[in-house]
Amino acid sequence: MELTELLSTVGVPIVTAVGGWFASVWRTKQKKEKDVLENVTQILEMQKAYIADQDAENRKTREYNRHLEEKLDNKQESIRKANQCKYTNEGEGCPVLRHEDAMDEKCRNCELKQNAEGVS
Repeated sequence: MELTELLSTVGVPIVTAVGGWFASVWRTKQKKEKDVLENVTQILEMQKAYIADQDAENRKTREYNRHLEEKLDNKQESIRKANQCKYTNEGEGCPVLRHEDAMDEKCRNCELKQNAEGVS
C-alpha cells in the first residue's frame, strides 16, 4: 500500500469525521445561543407587558387617591365651617352640612367610585 492510498483510505475519513464533529459542535452552539436569545427576548416582552399593566393600575389608583383626598379636604373644610355656623342647632340645621349630605348623594353614583370598586 502506498502512502497516498493509505491517506485516502484512512486519512480522508478521519479528517471528514473530525471536521463533521467540529461543525456539529459549532452548529449546536449556535442553535443554543439562538434559543437562549429567543427566551430572553420573550421574557423581556412579558416583563414590558406586566410593567404596562402595573402602570395603568397605578394611574387608576393615583387618580382614585387624588379624588379621595379632595373629598376629604372638602369634608374637613365643611366641618370647620359648620363648627362656626350659628344655624347648626336651629331649623333644618346648618346649610353647609345639608350641602355636604347632597354631595354624598352625588358621590354614590360617581364614576371614580364605581371604577375604584371594580379595581378592588
